[in-house]
Amino acid sequence: MILFTYGTLKKKFPNHELLLSVGAKFISEAVTKQVENKPLCSQVKTCLKKFGLVIGTDFNIPALFTDPNRLGENVLGELYFLEDDKIDDVDALEGHPHVYTRSTIDVVNDGEVKKAFAYVIENPHEKIVNGKRLKEYKIENKEFYIPPAKRFQGS
Repeated sequence: MILFTYGTLKKKFPNHELLLSVGAKFISEAVTKQVENKPLCSQVKTCLKKFGLVIGTDFNIPALFTDPNRLGENVLGELYFLEDDKIDDVDALEGHPHVYTRSTIDVVNDGEVKKAFAYVIENPHEKIVNGKRLKEYKIENKEFYIPPAKRFQGS
């Protein structure tokens, strides 16, 4: 399977080791592509499915979401190949299917549109939708990220 990563699973980020531990192989950088989403567009002539990227929650987690207001950006990330039977650990980290949904999205890689899986919040909370938008989760963002092992300590 091809996986699009946009946050802490990317190279040089806190959860990248998990991808390495399941044998994921880097393919290249890629960007999300805006696509027509016909089920949502019954009343609109031109309707594009766009994604938003924000840093959300008290744990400063990057979140890619389907933007209900269609104000999203093309988000930069990385593509990885991994065997289908190796996705369970990644699903667990991402909270699939309860927090994020592993969804098929279109990405542009070397000028070609390709299908890839990405972890997306399909029905985002208003705080997510109204958060500060990013085109890319950058290295300076990672210093504020709180990994799962350090959450709720002392609770």
